[in-house]
Amino acid sequence: MTRVTPTRAAPVVRECSSDLGMFYREVALARTYTRQRLTAWQWGGDLDDAVLIVSELVTNAIHHARVIGQSLCLDLAVLEDGSLLIEVSDPLPAFPGFEEVVVPGPREERGRGLRLVRALGGDVSWFRRCGGGKTVRVHVRGLPKEGWR
Repeated sequence: MTRVTPTRAAPVVRECSSDLGMFYREVALARTYTRQRLTAWQWGGDLDDAVLIVSELVTNAIHHARVIGQSLCLDLAVLEDGSLLIEVSDPLPAFPGFEEVVVPGPREERGRGLRLVRALGGDVSWFRRCGGGKTVRVHVRGLPKEGWR
């Protein structure tokens, strides 16, 4: 099992969090929340790619880590260098198969999420949280914005 320790390359200039239920209907809420926040912040990256990455991460958390009565947390942070951190935390402490390269068949409906996230330029890592569970983090490049501070 490989874990990646969380690091941040630059100071955070904008951040927000949202708790979501472990239901597929929450995926649409996560997309809307992300689009609204990044638009309000005038983030200088590809908004559609960021929203798609959030959609994939939230869907994966719901599919693979659903625990009755538990929720997941979506965190967004824009860094001073213009990049974006997307974090989705769920109640399960393990991430089996993270290092595996999965090639789904043409008729498979699942198995493309992390490949898609990486294809969109996301640097994917994960780590266990001290209070239990794990966080999947995606670092996405963006354009630096003058006057963040």
